[in-house]
Amino acid sequence: MQKFIDQSISANTNYDPTRFTGGKVPMKQLLKDLLTTYKFGVKTLYYQNTRDGAEDVQEDILPAKGGDDDCESGACKI
Repeated sequence: MQKFIDQSISANTNYDPTRFTGGKVPMKQLLKDLLTTYKFGVKTLYYQNTRDGAEDVQEDILPAKGGDDDCESGACKI
């Protein structure tokens, strides 16, 4: 598939650890997928995504509360 194309074909992988024993994606599965993609002419695996159970929406991060007494404008605080 890739033999005569100048630009490389890339692919993304997506794993759900809950589907595997012990809640971990086995190295054997990762290597199998890597070798299979190269067999079919894929040159790069761009993203290797793992579902970690985090929500898509995250709460807003609140600024740290602290005294700004030593800077009038607050510009010297990080």
